[in-house]
Amino acid sequence: MLAHREIAFRRKPHKRVNGVSLVEMMISLLLLSILITTLFYLTNSVNRVNYSMRLYEELKSGGQNAIRSMDRNVIRGKKFFDRDTPYEDIIPYSELPDPVSFSKLPSISPTASLNPETSEFDSSIFGNELFFAKIENGASFTVESRAYDINLYRFVCFYLTKDTTREIRPYNYCLALVKWESVRYADYLDLEHIWSDSATHPLDSIKYTLENDFGVKYCWDVSESNPNLAFYRIGSMDTPVSIVLGTNSLMYLVKPINQTIGVSFNKSDSFPVKSDVPGFSSVDNEFPGGLEIAVIGPSSSRKILIRLVVAGWTRKRVLDFPTMTIVSAPEY
Repeated sequence: MLAHREIAFRRKPHKRVNGVSLVEMMISLLLLSILITTLFYLTNSVNRVNYSMRLYEELKSGGQNAIRSMDRNVIRGKKFFDRDTPYEDIIPYSELPDPVSFSKLPSISPTASLNPETSEFDSSIFGNELFFAKIENGASFTVESRAYDINLYRFVCFYLTKDTTREIRPYNYCLALVKWESVRYADYLDLEHIWSDSATHPLDSIKYTLENDFGVKYCWDVSESNPNLAFYRIGSMDTPVSIVLGTNSLMYLVKPINQTIGVSFNKSDSFPVKSDVPGFSSVDNEFPGGLEIAVIGPSSSRKILIRLVVAGWTRKRVLDFPTMTIVSAPEY
């Protein structure tokens, strides 16, 4: 009995409660820091991927929209102007953004090929500026119960300009693609035929209608290669006048934005675009600067190649998107 009581009244020993040791704490902090670092890099990687995807979509959209705009204008081409044409001197550049120093009109060839793998291929036909006249909707009107339909034209120029408000590293500027468009000009032959028969046609009323309803004050002789002899004041059909083309509109087709999107520079060690520029031409220096244009074929059916590469700078690397089209234009 006594032994049982001793057992019954014997105190139970207290359990020892151990604290967190310094080693355990350091291991826990290390694991926590690894977890935080991993989450940070994972989140940062996801953000970079999302940013790159958004930028690429903007590049794709901007390049395709620019090509479509050029396509819509080129397909209505009436006359394309060759390299060093004197017509370029009457573009009102004093009112427009300056073209880049390496702007160059293509050299029109009636026989060359656009395929660099053929013997007819000639890299010298390429340029990075396009200047032409396009057919507008005609001036259709009635004066004194007589119907008239006069052909109208606009001059159009696509070219590159510097935009120093943004940069694509290592350059301190971006290249922007500009579309300039002139006011309308009437067809000289259409009006010359009317003015030669002044006894039949109400000339003053026709002139008034063209100027006030259609904004047309001058007419253009399409066949004249010298611009100083190609323009006439409507109503003075015997005396050519020297003019500077009037400006109707100016539009940036590829405009640098916050993501520093612009027309691509040439491929180099410091600007590593995937889409090599130039891709067809073999000329040196900066040309063609992300835009290549060639005009070939007979005047009755020109083929115009347009290749555009837009690029954007993101997190120490360059994204780019190339777009190309070949347009048949019924130049007369």
